[in-house]
Amino acid sequence: MKTEIVQKDTDIDNLTRKVADLNLVNEERIKLINDLEAQIAKLTSDIVILRSNCKMIYAESIQNATKLHDAESKIADEKRKYNSFVAKH
Repeated sequence: MKTEIVQKDTDIDNLTRKVADLNLVNEERIKLINDLEAQIAKLTSDIVILRSNCKMIYAESIQNATKLHDAESKIADEKRKYNSFVAKH
């Protein structure tokens, strides 16, 4: 009977250690999951900023293309005026 009690105490101690080890593993996994969630949140924020920057760059490129087209049109118009003036004189 005493050996059974000692064996059961040993079994309980072993199970207690295993539970403690599992708790540590779970805590480590929870920490890893939390770290990954934080990294995902940061990357999501970075993607939003990148998309915003791309939209701004695209809008600026359209604006610059419009300015370039307007300048080229003005140059062509001035050349026509000059050629017309030269042809008349």
